[in-house]
Amino acid sequence: MEGKTQLATHTDRRLAHLAHELRTPLTAIIGYADAMRARTFGPLNEHYVEYAEIIGEAGRHMLELAEDLLARARIDAPADAPVIESLDPAEPVAWALRLMSIEANAAGVALRFAPPAPPLQMISERRALAQMVVNLVANAIRYTPPGGAVTVTLETREQGLVELMVSDTGTGVTAGSETAGLGLSLVRELVAARGGTLSLAGSPDMGTVARIRLPAAEVAP
Repeated sequence: MEGKTQLATHTDRRLAHLAHELRTPLTAIIGYADAMRARTFGPLNEHYVEYAEIIGEAGRHMLELAEDLLARARIDAPADAPVIESLDPAEPVAWALRLMSIEANAAGVALRFAPPAPPLQMISERRALAQMVVNLVANAIRYTPPGGAVTVTLETREQGLVELMVSDTGTGVTAGSETAGLGLSLVRELVAARGGTLSLAGSPDMGTVARIRLPAAEVAP
């Protein structure tokens, strides 16, 4: 038991150190991005203004994750203890796709998402859901050739579930593939901690389809 306690303490210290190391450069990135967006030092092409907004949003997202690491290290809280809420998943999904738009454009891959009508309600956490989408979309872009597409959909399923599906026209990464990577493992942990499931299917001819199913929330009349 003592060995486990010492290991946990060592891990907490490393998390705290990592969080502190991340905060300074991320704060600088956010500051410079905001200055560019505000045209503080002169005119800027509208495309670059949009990119600066996305860079700033990405920096703030990473800073929030760093603050989470620091908080967990301070209170010795388990990393998978979420604070869940009822939310419309379309907003964090759209935000995540905006975050990934520069990477998709650079790779020549189209991102597609049409929010469902009427809006859905899901039991999750905004930041966690956005991180799931970022990781899955990043994986999809990585293995989709130029000219391909990554499509995100949201649907209500049976048994009180909402399904978030990320499909691509890439090389067909499966759950057992070595190329699935750390991002997929993190998504699986986030989903499981929120009472959901993740399935992954792929083939060279059909691309990859990742399905996240999370509990739906009752919508007030």
